[in-house]
Amino acid sequence: MSNSLIHEIKNRKYITTQDNIVFRTILDVVSSVFTDENKISYITGNYKISENEQVWFPNFVTEKKKELEIEKGYAIYPNKALDTIYKFESERTLDFKKKQAAKQKDLKLAVFGKFFEKEMVIGYHFLGVFVFDSFEDDQCNIMVYKKIADKLDLR
Repeated sequence: MSNSLIHEIKNRKYITTQDNIVFRTILDVVSSVFTDENKISYITGNYKISENEQVWFPNFVTEKKKELEIEKGYAIYPNKALDTIYKFESERTLDFKKKQAAKQKDLKLAVFGKFFEKEMVIGYHFLGVFVFDSFEDDQCNIMVYKKIADKLDLR
């Protein structure tokens, strides 16, 4: 993580996917991106930026472990273009999943996804702003999130 790039991001008041910055921890993201000049974070405990914006820190399963994790009942993984994220969750009830989707209907998610594969550089990458799009299956086991922006405006 480059301090000069962090300084540039804070000065221009936005982060983009083109910045290609990788953060080691969630705390690094919060303290570097979502903290004001007085060192006070402006996101809440549940990572809310505003009423309709939230930060999401998904831990992506590796390609090698994806099928195994799906068999276990839970996996989050992006497509190759990094413009769609899939959240597979088979253990929850259909009603719970539909309520979760309803809560996310108008929510914009600033995604800092954690990759565990060396070719992606292990850590949290800003992937853009996503929204819940749909369920991929009738049982609502796979939630689909689509990218709507490569840029996130900051305070």
